[in-house]
Amino acid sequence: MALELYQRYPDDEFAKQEYRYWQKVYWLTGEVTRRLGIDAEESRRLHAWSQQKYTTPEEICLHDITLNLDHPVIFRLISIEYADIFPTGMYYDRSGHWLSIPDFSQKEFNGEGPYETESVQLHNDDIVIDCGANIGVFSILAVKRGAKTVYAFDPQERALRLLNANITSNNCDGKIIPVPYGLSDKKCTLSFVEDNDNIGGSRISREGDAATTTIECTTIDDWVAENNIPRIDFIKADIEGAERDMLRGAANTIRRDHPRLAICTYHLPDDPEVLRDIILSIDPSYHIDQRAKKLYAW
Repeated sequence: MALELYQRYPDDEFAKQEYRYWQKVYWLTGEVTRRLGIDAEESRRLHAWSQQKYTTPEEICLHDITLNLDHPVIFRLISIEYADIFPTGMYYDRSGHWLSIPDFSQKEFNGEGPYETESVQLHNDDIVIDCGANIGVFSILAVKRGAKTVYAFDPQERALRLLNANITSNNCDGKIIPVPYGLSDKKCTLSFVEDNDNIGGSRISREGDAATTTIECTTIDDWVAENNIPRIDFIKADIEGAERDMLRGAANTIRRDHPRLAICTYHLPDDPEVLRDIILSIDPSYHIDQRAKKLYAW
């Protein structure tokens, strides 16, 4: 449809935009399926998903990870939001960029970038905190990369239900521990905005938000102490603007263990500067690598 529209109206801006959008979708679904070695029948099914505005498959398999889903998902979004956190070399090069993309700007299609770089990697026997675990993709990846234990924090009942299903589907019982709390700089109850169309976009309320519920929050320091966690090796965080309070509430753990950090920095305009300054104020020995949408520290 988009191609036909573009062929009929090649100078129309909307037609050009639609054509480029679907060009990217088709390239990505084809490239990802090729890299995964998915057979032709499965590839056609994924292409069919990409053509639909809303699709609700019961599950989708990418490489050796099975994802249970209960809300409208199209393969385009699975690819953009999740594919870039799979093991280094599968979808992106060592600098964290997508491999060559034909006919359109690479910058235009980078997604958020991986949670690993040359200097910040998941290691065997790591103890990991996944802040904003959602349905568990990063947590599962960490286990498959050799992590000993992942503590998967997410306060959403719906996300936790899918997280538990995905833990079982991927044989990660006992290795991924769901923790039903939000993370902040103190123990508290906070207003929360639940996004029923995109559970990954739910967040602790900001000024002007219309909160839909409340959640219980803790701090990493309190939780680590209360549960006698011997060390934390890696902290990943994508918590929709609450990253700064999470870091403040993890100061003792960061000083004690010097964990590798992979933190999203695109939710608030001053995230890159504020998150960098918080980390260095806690432990000035950290090296900071700020990229387009993530901060890496080691």
